[in-house]
Amino acid sequence: MAFEARSAGAHMSAERLWAPDGRVIFAADPTQTDRRLNIGHGMAEALAGRIGVQPGGADLPGSPPTIRAFVPVRDDVTGAVVAVAEFAQDATSAMSLLSWSRSRTWLIVGLAMAAMFGALYPVIARGQSQITRQRLDLDDRLRELTRLHRSNALLQMRLDRARTRQVDVEPHLRRIGADIHDGVGQLLAIALLKIDQLFPDGARNADQRAIRDMLEDAMAEIRAMVGQLMLPHLKSMSLTTAVETMVAKHRHRTSTDVDLWIEPDLGPVDDAVKVAVCRFVQEGLNNAFKHAHGCGQSVVLTTSEACLLVTVSDLGPGFDPQDSPGLHGGMGLVGLRDRVESVGGAFVISSTPGAGTVLSGRFPMTGEA
Repeated sequence: MAFEARSAGAHMSAERLWAPDGRVIFAADPTQTDRRLNIGHGMAEALAGRIGVQPGGADLPGSPPTIRAFVPVRDDVTGAVVAVAEFAQDATSAMSLLSWSRSRTWLIVGLAMAAMFGALYPVIARGQSQITRQRLDLDDRLRELTRLHRSNALLQMRLDRARTRQVDVEPHLRRIGADIHDGVGQLLAIALLKIDQLFPDGARNADQRAIRDMLEDAMAEIRAMVGQLMLPHLKSMSLTTAVETMVAKHRHRTSTDVDLWIEPDLGPVDDAVKVAVCRFVQEGLNNAFKHAHGCGQSVVLTTSEACLLVTVSDLGPGFDPQDSPGLHGGMGLVGLRDRVESVGGAFVISSTPGAGTVLSGRFPMTGEA
């Protein structure tokens, strides 16, 4: 009978054939034939037209546990369930298959994880290396920012000192100039008048003429000194006119030539910048006349990146800026540097012994508060 066949590959065997009322029509164990047994869950599922599965204990002592399947048998014509075929499979082989499947699954998962780790490791290593490089780069930038911050703090201190030195300088200079003009200048003028009254021009002897000449020289020195201390009224002048006035006064006072070039349309500047530029030109030309005897004097005004560039140069003997005491004290070049830095500018000296001197000032178009 075909129903008695066993599946060697699946370890499954046909155990019983049930009637719908629970009576065993056929059983592998002949003693169970024509017996009426309890209808379990799997049997009920098969009677309802579905395949039922349930674990089962051994029907006989010592038999291995089984997994039982209940398959409905239908009438070919009506399709009604006329019987239920019960099949049994050794649970031991199923558990062995399950264990084998589990081991195979874990092996596949392990290999997959190893493959994924092997693929991701270079990416993670590159990412870690990049993060390390970026951290080192950030550390370098932080050190550079710290250095720049300290440098800016030092520059701010220099600027504050320069501003402190230049506080109310112009009013003090004007007052000193007025005092000299109204004091010593007036006394010298009165002395000249007295000499002219006491000793007319035709009646003077050599000593009297010498005294009058010395008084006139003193008056000229006083006028030059006052002219240096007191700037013209700059508020009503453009920067170009103010610089032209300073250069013209220098030419007249020293009887030397100055090559002047001013870029057209410089634009407006603050009064503080205008005063600083005029003082820069004045002091620079004074230094050129004093040290270079007016040789090759030149003044140039240009603009660059919203800044005003002023250079005063000569073709004199030059000097070594590192050995110049005027850069470290006194009222000469250090005064020029303070004047430029007081409005937020920068001052540079370029000079070589035997090759002349160039004083460069970079001024903002608007003075800093």
